[in-house]
Amino acid sequence: MQHDDVTSEDWYEESYIDFCRRSSHEAVLMDFLTTHASGTLDISHASSLLSIGPGSGDLEVSIINRCFPKLTNYFAVELNMGHANTLAEIMTKEMPNVEVKIWNEAVQNFPGPPQKVDVVMMTHMAYYLHDCLEEVVRKVMGWLSPRGALLLTQKGGKNGAIHMGEMLGIKYDIPSKRFYAPEVRAVLNQQKCVVEEFVMPMDMNIKDPDWRMACWSLHRKLTAEEAETCLKFLKEEVLPRCQIRDGEVECCEQIVFKVALSDSK
Repeated sequence: MQHDDVTSEDWYEESYIDFCRRSSHEAVLMDFLTTHASGTLDISHASSLLSIGPGSGDLEVSIINRCFPKLTNYFAVELNMGHANTLAEIMTKEMPNVEVKIWNEAVQNFPGPPQKVDVVMMTHMAYYLHDCLEEVVRKVMGWLSPRGALLLTQKGGKNGAIHMGEMLGIKYDIPSKRFYAPEVRAVLNQQKCVVEEFVMPMDMNIKDPDWRMACWSLHRKLTAEEAETCLKFLKEEVLPRCQIRDGEVECCEQIVFKVALSDSK
């Protein structure tokens, strides 16, 4: 791809597609949820689900089909209007027997679903909450049914591409205070709730990296010069330090936190 593409209107979508193509994070998360839905996670009984920040719903239908066989009510809060509209179309088409309600607003301003819900999902979006993660978690716990649970998935730590950006001194468009699991864990431990933690390894095939990998990790467009610098840094500095397993680069872990009300057991 030519460097002038780094300033195209489609930069974010192109970067995200490339990220998903290279990463095993979606497959790993799906396998984990499917395997443990009726056991360790105890979510297969849920008839209502609230998804916070689900994007355009790439995983929503698959997750519901595999993990929520009794679902009758699906709620979602999505800030991006385009994603919210796409999500509504997908869910209405693919889930005709499920009542669907989607709000296009920030979860910080969301007053709550019309009823208590059995499961709330927050998947790789806590870092968007900046300094209000504590407030949002407290609100979410108040929306849960007595047997309900919050499933919050977040990166365990920095991967190679993010570390690369920091080493280069490139500024992120979003604060990194809530990027990783340790900060999320600290917030959850302040709540009056029961927290369980499940660690899942992720692979990222960046043996043949390009500017899009860095573009996605930095959450903004890169100039052609930055793209050249990032690509050089990936090849010369990041890859030699990574562990190779099964032909792919092992980058980081993702952690699923299950948060339940303290009196739900």
